[in-house]
Amino acid sequence: MNHLLVCGSVGAGVTRVAAARPFSVWSSALAFVAFLCLAGRPAAAVTIDFSGLPTEQTALLQVAGADITATAANGAPGLVSVLNFNGLGVVGGGSDFFLGSTEVLRFEFTSFLAGDVIYRTNNIGNGDGDGFLGEARVEAFDFLGGSLGTFDTNGLGDKAVSAAFGNLPIRSFTISPLDNDSQIIAELSFNEITSFDVRWDRPDSGSWSSASNWFPETVPFEFSNVFIDPVASVTVDGPATATDVNSLQIGGGLGTATLDLGGAVITALSRNVTIAANGVLTGDGGIDANVENHGEIVAENVTVLGTITNHGIVRGGTVGAAKIAADLENAADGEVRVGNGERLLLDGAAHTNAGRIEVIAGEAEFRGSMTNSPDGEIVARNATLRFDNGLANAGQVFFSFGTSDVFGDITNTPTGSLINSGGGNVTFYDDIVNNGEVRTSSGAQSVFFGGYTGTGALTGAGSSFFEGGFSPGASPFLATASTDVSFGFTNVTLIELAGTTRAAGAASEYDGLDVTGGKILSLDGTLNVVLIDDVAPGYMPQAGDSFLIFTAASILGDFHTVNLPTLAADLNWLIGNDGRSYSLSVVAVPLPGGLWLLLSALGGLLLRRRV
Repeated sequence: MNHLLVCGSVGAGVTRVAAARPFSVWSSALAFVAFLCLAGRPAAAVTIDFSGLPTEQTALLQVAGADITATAANGAPGLVSVLNFNGLGVVGGGSDFFLGSTEVLRFEFTSFLAGDVIYRTNNIGNGDGDGFLGEARVEAFDFLGGSLGTFDTNGLGDKAVSAAFGNLPIRSFTISPLDNDSQIIAELSFNEITSFDVRWDRPDSGSWSSASNWFPETVPFEFSNVFIDPVASVTVDGPATATDVNSLQIGGGLGTATLDLGGAVITALSRNVTIAANGVLTGDGGIDANVENHGEIVAENVTVLGTITNHGIVRGGTVGAAKIAADLENAADGEVRVGNGERLLLDGAAHTNAGRIEVIAGEAEFRGSMTNSPDGEIVARNATLRFDNGLANAGQVFFSFGTSDVFGDITNTPTGSLINSGGGNVTFYDDIVNNGEVRTSSGAQSVFFGGYTGTGALTGAGSSFFEGGFSPGASPFLATASTDVSFGFTNVTLIELAGTTRAAGAASEYDGLDVTGGKILSLDGTLNVVLIDDVAPGYMPQAGDSFLIFTAASILGDFHTVNLPTLAADLNWLIGNDGRSYSLSVVAVPLPGGLWLLLSALGGLLLRRRV
């Protein structure tokens, strides 16, 4: 709302004057107030509301004998094109009233700060006869109401208020006549300032909340572009109460600048917070904005109500919850580092990694989904990784030496690799869909307690242990492994049959596993065999059909439970295991089942059994 407010010399009270004819439209973001204050007397106020009205001139207004005509021409916001204050009966007047030396005309910008403030005088009154026309004193005030100083004017022409005070943002200014002179303001122009720079001005550490630590000397507020970029290394203790600024930059100077959040939230109204080189964000508190990090963010209990785009380093910590609550976009040049004994809890809805995440003898937990892009790397040694909402891996995840534990479902895309090398021992506790590569190099061991499926390969020369479930993917699919493979007692192996053609990969019409490179397949647990109709609707095996399910240089052990699909009444399953291949066959059984078993045994079919 845009107002002209005039204080006069009549009795106390406020009168709102409706415009006889409408006025110009000003920007709704602006509010302009002028006060004519007569010292030592009760004040009355006349308010003219300019908002939402077209260009016209107001009727004459009478206040304490002073005729005041206000006209707002249709123009750009921030321009009053004829604003006449009649002091000596000039401009439609009949009054002999003028501004005395103890009286003040005040202009206040109530919902914004002003810059490039200029007013022009044309009609002037002079009461002292000293030869100088329109003598006046101007005093300007900053955003907190503090005086910026004064300057004196004489005569007609433009009066540049902002320039006289170093172009600092102005909240208000006053005009007081000298020697009983009177000025008539013909035009007032200004531009709205949405922000200005406030910079840390102390050579050492200190409190955000102390005005003396900043230049200009003010605690940062909603119009402030805040810069903490000292020459020497400092730590700024963050505000204890919620604070609005326009923008915030930490670092960028010669010294290390650390903002240690102090329990409150700093809101950047522009949504821009930058951590520059040599900048560090840590502590217990929040940033309500998007954060672009080229410095460091150290986990303690930091909340970012937006996205962190990391081109620098995000570090784990040992203090407090070691938590960063935010969505993380780790760019190609970004790193997340969790060192020996450190923790990192990254709590957000969704995270992406195109750079590197290192967890060395530490623990990292990712709440929300995690996507590792094709160029992304996750490196772990003696580490605990928790992907609470799963990991979609299109890049590389490396494990080496020591023992590492991985929690959370993993989907390995065709470009994704999970690599365990250097004699590492890695345990995956939840489900894995491997459509890429899971490599267990020589001397390394990988244990899978969740379900394992997918069209990817098990590579390397180490050992793979399955204790949860094993099911070749693509329904059906012929999988390969170059590691030793062990199915544990609790493992459930699922084999799907849709036809009799055995071929590589997805070309196969039934599931199978080939263990290559002279490696061993150890059987235990449960084998479930089911029929599917992915190849032919209503598929049902016939007599003479056979299925080579597993091959290896050596097959040890056996399943303790085998569940096979029901066949036609005159058909039975025959299981064959010769120590190098494991197969299923369908045979016609004209004899009763008990007699068939007896004849099979007597006939030397010791490696084949009918189910």
